[in-house]
Amino acid sequence: MQTIYAGATQQPVVGPGLSGLVGPGVLAAVLGQIDLFALWYVALLGLAVAISSRLSRNKALLVTAIYVILVLLLNVIPALLANALTGGGSSFVP
Repeated sequence: MQTIYAGATQQPVVGPGLSGLVGPGVLAAVLGQIDLFALWYVALLGLAVAISSRLSRNKALLVTAIYVILVLLLNVIPALLANALTGGGSSFVP
């Protein structure tokens, strides 16, 4: 997808995932973790949780959502620390 974008616009990709849609900051760090393959992974993970644990669809969705939120938060902690240590400036680069 990035190759197609770069070829079509003749510009490099600004940030990974969806982080190119927003300016630099913590939100960019979260959106940088999300791409087409991450969404596919979450869909398959939810299906696997529902089948393997024999939970209802809603419970499997809840377990998957909690997992995804925790993983995103753990991946964003370095950006939060950098933002706090630099005085909250926009010096974060995804």
